[in-house]
Amino acid sequence: MERHVFKFGGGSWALVIPKAWVEKNGIDKNGVVYMDEDERGNLVVSTKGSAEFDAELVISSKIKPETAARWVGLYYRYGVKKLRVYSKEGLSRHFKLIQSTVEKLCPGFEVMGISNTELVLQSIADTNEISAEKLVNKLRSLIESELHELSAGRVEDIGKLEELVNRTFMLSIRYVNITQGRDSIKYFKVYQLLETVSDQLYALSKLNKVSSSSKLFPALENGLDISIKAFYGDMDALAKAVEIKDSVVSMLKGADAFEAYLATEAAKNIVKIAEFALSVKSNETGAFL
Repeated sequence: MERHVFKFGGGSWALVIPKAWVEKNGIDKNGVVYMDEDERGNLVVSTKGSAEFDAELVISSKIKPETAARWVGLYYRYGVKKLRVYSKEGLSRHFKLIQSTVEKLCPGFEVMGISNTELVLQSIADTNEISAEKLVNKLRSLIESELHELSAGRVEDIGKLEELVNRTFMLSIRYVNITQGRDSIKYFKVYQLLETVSDQLYALSKLNKVSSSSKLFPALENGLDISIKAFYGDMDALAKAVEIKDSVVSMLKGADAFEAYLATEAAKNIVKIAEFALSVKSNETGAFL
């Protein structure tokens, strides 16, 4: 609805709030409303102060539910502890998708309140119980499980493992952004590489047949083990990781082109973990950022 502004006092401007909105929200003559600016520069009038929240996301029907859910995911990744998602239009479909996405991908982020016009999310996870090393080891363990299942030809559970990797990855990025530790860049990059390897293994699991599987997946697991050792300071492990990558490539001669591409890229990304560790030690991180 359109409203005209008018001069009020020496240096202020004012507008009239619609009577229907005032009555709907139970505001009396001494009531208080809050004004804030959203990400697009729009003025937002609300009955709740933004000080109650670390962040507020205002959405409308012009925004796709999937887009709104991705935005909430970004707030989670960047460490927001309490988020209010608001829509004056009452977008229950958006809220339901956001809620299901949070439950699937944002561990420790819980729905604390939901109505027709707002969804309140709050972190209940204690970062003191988490460490960067624990998260690396969790991702590594999940990827090893994926490799074991692929080696045994059991592909039906790879999707579930991939979901757990994605959840752990989101928590890892959130942890790095909250703590801002000395090694943040180092861990951020390794989390990304491990999550990418998992994506490539999941794509491999969707193929009808993977050749040389009896040798391929144990070799990738061995390469992962060696690269993690390099990440934690064993610089002699880098050459071994490169040798394993080359052996993986040689195994894939004659394989399906897409299979060879996925397996080779997974091997390359595993080696990048060791390469990045060496780069950090040499203070030459720029090549991998």
